[in-house]
Amino acid sequence: MPKIPVYEIHPIQKCILLVLKNAIDDKDLIQSEVRKIIISDYAGKKEYSLGTKKSISPQIISYHCKILENNGLIVRTHDDANRRVQILSLTLIGSILANFIYDEIRK
Repeated sequence: MPKIPVYEIHPIQKCILLVLKNAIDDKDLIQSEVRKIIISDYAGKKEYSLGTKKSISPQIISYHCKILENNGLIVRTHDDANRRVQILSLTLIGSILANFIYDEIRK
């Protein structure tokens, strides 16, 4: 079970989980790439715009990623080549929760 109830997950956190779930070939994404996907999709097909604002700062993404990490839903690691880059990946619980959120949105 996740440490946080599903109904308390912020829309930006849901977007992050969905972006990581839909990553091509289950590859890990850089935190800045996740932000770019959410912002570009906001103007496009609105798949990840679950009540989020059009402009999401890097600090907001970092804040919500830290909450997701503290709740055991994602893992953040530093890139070996550039220590400032955060690589995000889903945990097993995070993957299950992302699938649940995806199914709820599609209803």
